[in-house]
Amino acid sequence: MGVYTREDRALTFTGLESPTHLLIVFVVILLFFGGKRIPELAKGLGKGMRDFRKGLEEKSDETHDEEERERQSGTHESNTGQGHRAAPKA
Repeated sequence: MGVYTREDRALTFTGLESPTHLLIVFVVILLFFGGKRIPELAKGLGKGMRDFRKGLEEKSDETHDEEERERQSGTHESNTGQGHRAAPKA
């Protein structure tokens, strides 16, 4: 019970590395959802991923724009959350 041999490990499910594991997962999904709903699910998943990426890009653009405005105005927020003004140029 305590020691596993190479043959024992070959028979266990360790992840989705082998094509057999992927085939079993696909068959279970096919049985669970049916053939007509799988394209709908894939379409919804793809749309969700696109929306997520778009949201990440928009957030990144907003952050970049805020940093640029802070640099141009001469203020910068530190880690403490307090803004400070840059020293005036002589």
